[in-house]
Amino acid sequence: MTTYFENKEHYLNFRQAWADAVNSEKAKPTFQTCGAWIVNDEHPHGHYVEDGGRMKVRGWITGSHVILYNILRGKHPASGFMHTTNKTKLINSSFMNLGFQQAAWHLNWTKTYAEKCFMPKEEQQSWIQRMLKFNHKSPDDYVQDQINSSRHLVEKFLEPFGGTVTVEMFHSIPKVEYEDLWYDYGIGKKIYDSGIKFKNLTEMMEYADKLKAEAA
Repeated sequence: MTTYFENKEHYLNFRQAWADAVNSEKAKPTFQTCGAWIVNDEHPHGHYVEDGGRMKVRGWITGSHVILYNILRGKHPASGFMHTTNKTKLINSSFMNLGFQQAAWHLNWTKTYAEKCFMPKEEQQSWIQRMLKFNHKSPDDYVQDQINSSRHLVEKFLEPFGGTVTVEMFHSIPKVEYEDLWYDYGIGKKIYDSGIKFKNLTEMMEYADKLKAEAA
């Protein structure tokens, strides 16, 4: 149990909430009706149909949630992530850690909104200056609106944890540090050329840290 939790009961509730979240119906992808451009014999050049298509919508658990779950348990942020080894996929994406990279970026982006919820008064001037140009509300009301909307976004992100992870807890975690592991450039190329068969991304990232330490 890490220091993020008030007590053992809080931690166990957190673990149970996660288990419930990943096994819930909300974790499953759904399909929603959407507009689509349809080409057929009647319309060889195509025409727009309001409800002519279906769009896949992912469930409420994302890679960003997995990283947060790892951090709150004191695990490596990349635990559970795999690295890309397929050469064709690497040629298209370049990054061996693309999935983790995208998830970490989104988690850090969401964290900026948690930081806005606790922004010191003296740092709110940029908001107020922008408000004076485009808004007719009072400065205090405008700042409070910004804080409320930021908190709502973060609370929405934290919903899968069933109230066991608060905005305050999320704000207290450090941003996730990561680097782009290009398969054909820099330290990533050294890793790729080594031919080492890593079990998972965590092993690869630990090896990258070792190479950086040796080069320092």
